[in-house]
Amino acid sequence: MDSGGKGDSMREYILIVEDDNDINHLQKELFGQHGYEVGQAFSGTEALLCMRERVPEAVILDLMLPGMAGEEVLGAIKEKYPQTGIIVSSAKDSVDTRVSLLRAGADDFVVKPFDTEELLARLEAVLRRRGSSAWKGSQAGGSNLAGTGVVERSPNGYGLGKGDPSGYGVGEGSPSGYGVEERFPNGYGLGEGSPSGYGLGEGAPSGYGIGEGIPGEAGRETGKVLAYKDIRIQQEDFLVLVGGQEVSFTKREYLILELLMSNPRKVFTKANIYASVWKEEFLGEDNAVNVHISNIRQKLAKAHPEETYIQTVWGIGFKMK
Repeated sequence: MDSGGKGDSMREYILIVEDDNDINHLQKELFGQHGYEVGQAFSGTEALLCMRERVPEAVILDLMLPGMAGEEVLGAIKEKYPQTGIIVSSAKDSVDTRVSLLRAGADDFVVKPFDTEELLARLEAVLRRRGSSAWKGSQAGGSNLAGTGVVERSPNGYGLGKGDPSGYGVGEGSPSGYGVEERFPNGYGLGEGSPSGYGLGEGAPSGYGIGEGIPGEAGRETGKVLAYKDIRIQQEDFLVLVGGQEVSFTKREYLILELLMSNPRKVFTKANIYASVWKEEFLGEDNAVNVHISNIRQKLAKAHPEETYIQTVWGIGFKMK
């Protein structure tokens, strides 16, 4: 177990429970940069030992843990430490899973691979709802600790605008980085007709938005088209265009590029990519992801030599640049 920070009693203490070393350290760095004191655990048993020594204000809990399952850890925390907020982090994104975990005591749920700004906003919302001291005096002018723009005047704990029933979207006129309009009725803040689980409606001001009026930004349009910079993926016919020029990819190269473009600000670990594309467990030694990323880069560079599309985040994974 590991604890970051200087032990300042005024700082919020967050415990990360995640067995993936890269994701655990990514979260530690993220929260540390935003003023939180951070503890790390890599199994459910270790997490409960950590909490015997010091009770955190919030826990970021992975479900797929070695030994004691995440669901068991959730139950144990809620029984022994009911005042602690819990955000479940998991690739399991079915409605049944989310509902069962929320009913079991989780305060929120974030789907992997998650966007770091969204995770920060959800953490802030959980702390705010639980009366955490870090929020006192932090909301002047409608700002928040992380600068993600989920404002206190929002009537619920997720920074939603009035009329959005989802628990995930953001209300019309919200200054946040999610920019979902009030009229969007679904649970992910999508515009009607958008096929993705992450996109935003036309005219959304964020970097995720997918409207035709957002040139050079990431996101989905209605009509099953992904666009990033001058790359367009027509998903219905598996066609990739770079600057209007068709570029041929193998099936797995296409799926990797599609995955990266669907969430361009997210960092995907090799395990994320392998599980999504190969549908198998990543054992850590397979070089297949690196080889496919290299091939994708070469093909994109041939179509547009002056542009760089894919960034390596050393020690973690890949994202769109």
